[in-house]
Amino acid sequence: MTFLELCQQVRKVSGISGEGPAAVTGQTGILSKIVSWVAKAALDVQLERRDWRFMWATSIGNTQIGIKTYLPGDLSITNVKDLSVVLSGKREITVKKWDWWLENIRKPGLSDRAGMPECITISPDRKIHLYPVPDRVETLNFDYYKKPVSLVANGDICTVPADYHQAIIEKALMYYAQYEDDTYRYQQSSIDYKQWVNLLERDQLPELTFG
Repeated sequence: MTFLELCQQVRKVSGISGEGPAAVTGQTGILSKIVSWVAKAALDVQLERRDWRFMWATSIGNTQIGIKTYLPGDLSITNVKDLSVVLSGKREITVKKWDWWLENIRKPGLSDRAGMPECITISPDRKIHLYPVPDRVETLNFDYYKKPVSLVANGDICTVPADYHQAIIEKALMYYAQYEDDTYRYQQSSIDYKQWVNLLERDQLPELTFG
């Protein structure tokens, strides 16, 4: 369903009288609230887990000799939230947290050392840093997770798979129930929401491996 269709469905299921909304912009009163509840609900579902398959992406980018810091676009990465796996050929480059980078690379003054990159991180300003600084051009293969995408326009479609858009509807109905102080509706929508999220987790989380 599109953003507009989700809003229309929430209005219908909630029992709010009338029609619409006819658009996600220019609304007032309860229809404006429905639009905001659906937009927030779509983000909530995306944020339930950091490793949803539908938030995963892959790209290939080349390093530059002597360049240690890159914008995501320099490496053909878009809307990155977390790096998962980074490979140079069959060699894995270790993904590190920024705090680790500060303590072990930047503070000891190692960030300008040249060589084959061994570690990679994302700084709070969303720039990508390599250590050591590349001394040759390498092709890097990235597996990464994207940031949640907000619904804005009528035709926007959430990254949550269409089969599970009901989770968005139930979450929006929870916001509606809170607004109306309707405990029964809130409890029912909360149960339904959890059931849909459980189904989404079965379908869209990485498989557990042992040993």
